[in-house]
Order: sequence, then structure tokens, then C-alpha cells
Amino acid sequence: MPSTTNAPVRRTQRERRSEAEAALLKAATRLFAARGIDGTSLADIGEEAGFSRGLVNHHFGTKAVLVERLAALSQQRLVDSLSPSVDGNAIDSLIAIVDSYLNVVRSATDGVRAFFVMWGAALPNDAALRPVFIDDDRRFRHGIEKIIAAGQQRGTITGRVNASGTAVALVAVLRGAGAQFLIDPQDVDLEVARDTIEEFLRVTLIPTSAQQ
Repeated sequence: MPSTTNAPVRRTQRERRSEAEAALLKAATRLFAARGIDGTSLADIGEEAGFSRGLVNHHFGTKAVLVERLAALSQQRLVDSLSPSVDGNAIDSLIAIVDSYLNVVRSATDGVRAFFVMWGAALPNDAALRPVFIDDDRRFRHGIEKIIAAGQQRGTITGRVNASGTAVALVAVLRGAGAQFLIDPQDVDLEVARDTIEEFLRVTLIPTSAQQ
């Protein structure tokens, strides 16, 4: 009876499609990180992935669809890696989010840089990418807001601050620090920024009675 030990494993059509799409999205990530969205064509992506432009069109149809798919994946991965918890000390939980976010930025991978490129492309009023980022950005902010509100209920965070406004401010600081580092990593010290953000959070959020 012939041996089947070394017989090649036949992939299903769905598996082949999934592998091809993953390769194209990885190629797009590398190119967006290096050139930006406008500087990258479908032909560039196909060539980078070792495929033809026709295959890119076959899987995604248009560049806009590919960008939206990649943006959704990138945003989801980033936010999921920072999933805020309302358990434990609220201020320590916020600082843990700061640490996680800045550590991700510090890695300066193609995925991180491509995320910031695509997030910036969502700023124009008619940007097709705007809806992609709205939901996950809100989830990130609202998660931080819940931590602050929980801390206020427990008395570990002062009731003088607005939970929603503080969440917006913290996300703005993290995004701004990340963008500055990616633009000028030689002059932006994320470790110093991290310590400054922690000091700001403790001074601003710890109840006055606990500081005395």
C-alpha cells in the first residue's frame, strides 16, 4: 500500500483566499508605513506581495476597500491590546494603559506606523476611513472613562474631574506622543513622556485628602 506520509496537504479554496488576502494586507502595511496611502498603488501592493494587480482587484475590488479592511484590523488590534479593566486601583489601571500604549508605539513596527498613517487619513470631513475609526476610538475612550468613573465611586479618584473629558485628554496625549515619536524618534524620549504622564495622572486624579 503506497505511503501517504509525504503527500502534500491540499489547501481549500477558502484557505488559499485567506492566505492571499493576509499576504496582500501585510504588503499594504509595509508600503503604507513607508510611502503613505496616496503614494501606494494597487499595483505596488500586488508586486510587494508577489502577486499581480489583478489578484488585488479580485480580492478587494478597489484600493478604498483594501484600506478600510486594513484600517479596521489595525484599529481593532491596537484597541484590543489596550483593553482597559475597571478592576483594582483605577489610577494604576490607567498607568498600565499608558505603559502598554507607549510600548506598542516604541516598537515602531510597520503596523504601528501604518496605523497612524491611516488614522491621520480619517481626519478630512469626507474621509472614507472616518467610520472605521469612530467605533473603536469611542470604545477606547469609553473604557478609560469607565475606569475613572469606577475610581470616583470608590473614592480613589477625585470627583472634581470630568471622567469623559479626562478620557479624551489622555487619549489625545497618548496619540500625540506616539505621533511625535514616530516622526522624530531621536528627539522624543517616550520614557520621560511616560513618567510625566504618570505624574500628571497622580497629581490630577488622586483626591486632595489622600495627597496630604
